[in-house]
Amino acid sequence: MASKIIYFGHITSYGESGFNSSGAVPAVELAVEHVNNNTSILAGYKLVSTPVMDSECDHIKSLDAFFLSVVYATSRYNVIALLGCGCGVATEPVAEISHRWNITQISYASGSSILSNRAQFKNYFRTWPSFKDIAPGLVSILKHYNWTRVSFLTQKENLFTSNLSQYLELYNQRQKLENYSDTVVHAFAYDAIWALALALNKTEEQIKTNISIPDCQGLNGYINITLDQFQYSNAKMSCYLKANLQATNFTGVTGAVQFDSNGTRVNHKLSILQYRIDGSNLVKKCIGYINLDQNATYPFYDDCNETSLSAFPKGIPLDGTPLNVTSTSNFAMSITYFVLASTGIILVLVCGAFNLIFSNTTVVRLTSPNLNYFILIGALLLYSGMYSNIVLTTAGSVRTVQCHFQTWLVFLGYAFVLGTVIAKLWRVYHIFHNPTTAKQPIHDWNLIILVLALSGIQIFLLFLGSAVPVLQPKLHLIQNAENPVLIEDSQYGLTVYYYIPICFQKDTPSYYWLILLMTYTAFLQCLGMILAFQTRKVKVSALNDSKYVAATIYISSITLLTLLFTHFGFYDYANISYGIVNGIIFVSTTAYLGLIFCPKMISLYKDPDGSNIFKKSFSVKEGVKIGATTINIKESFNMKESPDTMLPHWWVFKHYYLALLALSFCFPLT
Repeated sequence: MASKIIYFGHITSYGESGFNSSGAVPAVELAVEHVNNNTSILAGYKLVSTPVMDSECDHIKSLDAFFLSVVYATSRYNVIALLGCGCGVATEPVAEISHRWNITQISYASGSSILSNRAQFKNYFRTWPSFKDIAPGLVSILKHYNWTRVSFLTQKENLFTSNLSQYLELYNQRQKLENYSDTVVHAFAYDAIWALALALNKTEEQIKTNISIPDCQGLNGYINITLDQFQYSNAKMSCYLKANLQATNFTGVTGAVQFDSNGTRVNHKLSILQYRIDGSNLVKKCIGYINLDQNATYPFYDDCNETSLSAFPKGIPLDGTPLNVTSTSNFAMSITYFVLASTGIILVLVCGAFNLIFSNTTVVRLTSPNLNYFILIGALLLYSGMYSNIVLTTAGSVRTVQCHFQTWLVFLGYAFVLGTVIAKLWRVYHIFHNPTTAKQPIHDWNLIILVLALSGIQIFLLFLGSAVPVLQPKLHLIQNAENPVLIEDSQYGLTVYYYIPICFQKDTPSYYWLILLMTYTAFLQCLGMILAFQTRKVKVSALNDSKYVAATIYISSITLLTLLFTHFGFYDYANISYGIVNGIIFVSTTAYLGLIFCPKMISLYKDPDGSNIFKKSFSVKEGVKIGATTINIKESFNMKESPDTMLPHWWVFKHYYLALLALSFCFPLT
């Protein structure tokens, strides 16, 4: 006896417009075979699919496919149910009208939450879970990991692994044979056919045993006919099938298959999967699940042999896209150093004017005024270097120029100052070390050449780093150790990383160039300390300049050591490094000026013509006796008597004003 045929329609999306659920076709065919070969279900019947139609994931194309394969095919067959229609966009318009032909519709690829409205989609069921379950699942995950921001990523295809290896093997064989793309929905399509078959089987049993369903009484149609005799006007048989689908409860390849009152797949547990790189493969690992039955709390359970440490080896990631902010110096500190740097430049101009106006006086000539100009130039460079620390920019090209500018100002400034200090101490050392009457005096031009030579080496090193590309300082951003990460207390919980711009990144060629510059500066410092130590016993009031010069060496030694310690120890602390470095530059530079010029300003005020210097200093006129040798200080300093050595006549009228101006700057230093 031939089997009675039960037709069902099938509409899917083949992916030409993006969404692809055509991989479910082999699964449907496989499920139909299994149902038809199972003698315990739908005995005497054969389940047959109409030709598969393509909805193209488009609502208009989907409606066209519905009318062509279902409504207008009544001359050939009537479909008792519809499988489809692919994506949610294509499914919604068909699900909204399919009940008018008393067709029961089952979807395996539509997760839209809108489809859970039973009043609008009267005969609609789906084995694919509703997206509404994602919301509580996400809330649970966010609470579990203390996240407050979330982003969604979608993709055209997904990976899927069935829990039933036998089904998966059969499906893969058919899928490759028929050249369908593999999609995640195939297992849900397989379960959809079985849900339909079981509901049809239950309906057939009720027809045979004349069991009535109260909600279906009074509807148009007949129930005392076979399933293959279904007509679109038979609302009563459609009601029976709908009621039996509603009561479906079996375990399929996707787990327990059960529908709620809206025809949506009931989920008891939502698994949380994490994509990971395992070697060269992208794999999925279960890290927990959400219990959807506890709909008041939706607790998260670590029940996949995973912990937060194994899921996130580097720590649970912070939520949201972090905001990278480049830190700037403290505003009040920047203003303070701007004022100090400006004050220092004014002090340089005052000292320069003093050195120029009174360069021919005895008091000033003993300080080698021509050498003092190099100290003034160095001090001007150092004070200017403080400005480049105040104004920071993150613009790559501008910051690179700023890095060069700052490096040249600071290191060349120190070279001029230390070179001049060394020259002054060398003259004193030359005079008092193994003195003889035949020893030739050192002229200023000899010392100027020495200063230029010592500074020239530093200029060569600076030029080397600026000219060779690999050594050039460049902008680098490193995390500010003072406040590396800040989680702002806002509605988004935004994570902010604070960075500071630096010119020299550790373990780079430019960093070793910086060390070379520091090494040469330290060499000059050590040379100055040696000369200061060698001349420590020279106690001639006419040469009190050497005492103050030596003092500058000792002070700068301490400040430079502090500078090195700060640079290497606190380079990633924006305000600490900035504050200490600028403070050291200001203190050391001001000490140079104060100790070199202020004592001479005071001496000039007390003894304008310098007549008391030699009277108080020497037992031999204009000389000092060391052993059997008498050294003429004036000759050693090339100070021959001439009218030029006399004070300008206008000093009589203005010396009180100038001395008062000098004291106003020097008083705090004395």
